[in-house]
Amino acid sequence: MWVGCLAGMQPCDMRVLDALVDGALLGLLSLPVVAWPWRHAHRIRRFVLHLALILVGFAHSGHHVSRVSSGALHPGAPGASTLVRVRGSLEARWLPVETPRHDLLDGWIQTHSDAPWTSRLDVESIHDGETWQDARGTVVVMLLVTPPEMVIGTRIEVVGWLAPAESRVPESPRKPVSSCGCDRVIAILQTDSMPTCVGEPSPWRKVVHQLHDWLDSNLLTCLGFESPERNRALLVAMTTGRKLPGLRSPRDAFHRAGLSHFLAISGFNVAVLLVAARILMEVARLPWKMRGWTLVTLALLFLIAVEPGVSVLRASLAGTCVGLALCLQRGWRPEAMLGVSATCMLSWRPCLATDLGFQLSFGAVLALLTGTEPVRHLLGLHDLGPLPFGLHRRLQTLGTMIAASVAAWLISVPLTLHAVGVTHPWSPLTSALLGPCAALITISATLGALTGWIPGSGLVFQPILDSLVACMDAGISMSADLPGPSWCPGRMPGWWSLAGLVGLHLWWTAGAGRLSRGCVIMFVVGWLLLAMLLAQAERARTMLAVGHGLRWTVIPLGDGFANVIQHGETATVVDAGSRSTTSTGSRLLVPALQALGVRAIERVVVRGVSLDRCSAIPELLGSFPVQHVLLSGGWFRTWPEGTPQRAFLQALASSAVPIRNLDMIDGWIENGWVWDCTRDTGPRRSTRDAPLITVRHAGSASAPSLVLMRDCSESTIDVAMRRLRLRGPDAVEWPPRTHADDAWSGILAALDAQHVLQVKGDDTLACSLLRGRAGWRAWGILERDGTMQYRVRDRAQPGGLLRWSPSGWISIRRP
Repeated sequence: MWVGCLAGMQPCDMRVLDALVDGALLGLLSLPVVAWPWRHAHRIRRFVLHLALILVGFAHSGHHVSRVSSGALHPGAPGASTLVRVRGSLEARWLPVETPRHDLLDGWIQTHSDAPWTSRLDVESIHDGETWQDARGTVVVMLLVTPPEMVIGTRIEVVGWLAPAESRVPESPRKPVSSCGCDRVIAILQTDSMPTCVGEPSPWRKVVHQLHDWLDSNLLTCLGFESPERNRALLVAMTTGRKLPGLRSPRDAFHRAGLSHFLAISGFNVAVLLVAARILMEVARLPWKMRGWTLVTLALLFLIAVEPGVSVLRASLAGTCVGLALCLQRGWRPEAMLGVSATCMLSWRPCLATDLGFQLSFGAVLALLTGTEPVRHLLGLHDLGPLPFGLHRRLQTLGTMIAASVAAWLISVPLTLHAVGVTHPWSPLTSALLGPCAALITISATLGALTGWIPGSGLVFQPILDSLVACMDAGISMSADLPGPSWCPGRMPGWWSLAGLVGLHLWWTAGAGRLSRGCVIMFVVGWLLLAMLLAQAERARTMLAVGHGLRWTVIPLGDGFANVIQHGETATVVDAGSRSTTSTGSRLLVPALQALGVRAIERVVVRGVSLDRCSAIPELLGSFPVQHVLLSGGWFRTWPEGTPQRAFLQALASSAVPIRNLDMIDGWIENGWVWDCTRDTGPRRSTRDAPLITVRHAGSASAPSLVLMRDCSESTIDVAMRRLRLRGPDAVEWPPRTHADDAWSGILAALDAQHVLQVKGDDTLACSLLRGRAGWRAWGILERDGTMQYRVRDRAQPGGLLRWSPSGWISIRRP
């Protein structure tokens, strides 16, 4: 079924194949009847059953993909935003948008965020201006105003700008990571108007909402108001899966340690609770039928009480199967229950086949069932010899836990490296050691959520829960501080992951007890060595070659940008920041500089006092060795407390990097290149005017190679033209202008630059009149989602438009 669903989601449109698939299904289902008297008919029936399930999954997922598409939901042109009126039902609570907190300016920028609240909306219909049209799909709603409390399932109406999810800026915090089609987020709706309720949720939704509120309030009552916000958010997330403010910090710590499965509600929680219930029923000596119905009831209640993720649904279905087997007094096998759970879930939602959580959940259970014993034999944990004082059984139990954790990690490596390109080598050991603590937290927090309404329960549960959380925090911190906590080679190809899964299957099933330890180690080492070679080849393909000349790269950072001028492996960064996008340094600029081959930064130059010049620089100081920071004269005054400028200056002061006043120097020489700084010193000079910076080769007396002149005044350019030989430079950074007057046209004509690069902002005309008046020989426009790179040694054309993405530099074809 899983294979068929994966295959069915590959074609874009299944309507052509529907008749063929239906005919093949009809033939396959009638084949067992025809083949009944044949010899070995049971093998034919088994083969036909498997093939029929593959085709059922193929047809079901194909129908699903053709029903849910961004084209069916989005009425406008592809990639464009359209003003629409949408009706649908809420799928999640309204939550504040979380942004990573890495640089010191995030706190100030977050208060000016353009999307402070978010939720998911299951769209039912869209108004096209005349009537309501049926539409289907899931969108993320980004709301500017604080919404009222709404129950999940409430039908609302929203007016806003709808854009396909694939048109988002990569890694932008304003638009969540999502993918198109296949029952996932296929569009993003941004609005600043309050949504209106057009329909109440169903009575069942209201009952479930009241149950969730009751459980959460009981758990928080047990904790008391003295517990830190971090502990409250962590315990609610580990017990019910629901999010509270303050969850960001512990979630990042769990992720760094590779222990995110403890934070999310998963089959681990269900298994712990069902095992605890089984022990209690064994002590009470309940009849087998009553035990079965109790397990069924507990599994269904847990599914209702928490956020139903993939692993929770899988574990609840498995627990229900066990309970029904006990009630009907029939035997059961774990792999059979796993198959029933997978078939039911894929029949309900075929797109789960491509979900990483689905693959990891079922893969981990398969690893526990088939891989624990082979891993124990490989690690030498199956025979520990005679030990005194009853240590043999305890060490055998610990060895089994470690082997099971290693087996689950082994099957997760090919899946996670293919999906996200990251794996955590220490997670098998840390998972086995922290598993008992997580189990105690699950049991005690569940009891607290059920009994928190009793007066005085907080006196019992608060010290227990706080001490358990402290132990978990200590374990997480030590796990994150281990050498090499994560391995990030990049995303591996699908065939590499498939080879690893096939190799594990052959070792755990066909080769169990027959393959030598050396063969297994050679396969694993060769498989990982191939990963390193693939990662190195991909990195070499995406990295841009470092030459001995001068290279100028303009990297967009939301509504700001950064100028990177390279000479070898060192670089000078001129301005780096964004007015509204947070953490641009760690998410965009630092990995882009690493891919460019930058190893050290000679100077950081800040030409203005606005956020789009400086907000990403504190993160650069923590990622690269920086020799000097040059600030324009407007920075050297007393800034009030709470302003972003003061926070930026405090960050510079704490970094101990030397700071100089850019207005007090005329230039510098660096690696054979001469930098000149020119400014207007007359009475008309404004503190808002940025200095004009030129770069020329030390042995050349001709026109400079680069001219950076964004936000320069006319008088500053006039002073530079009299002082320096500016006519005919290789490349000029031209500021965006809302109008084209004769003065600026004359300046462009006098410069007579080989290439002119302009950053396109909100106030830039789509077709500038300056382009026709100045007669430029080349024209470069930097969009917000692209990067313009110019090589000085390449006299023909700029290097082209490139986009930085987590997988590297991607070339952009644009008219």
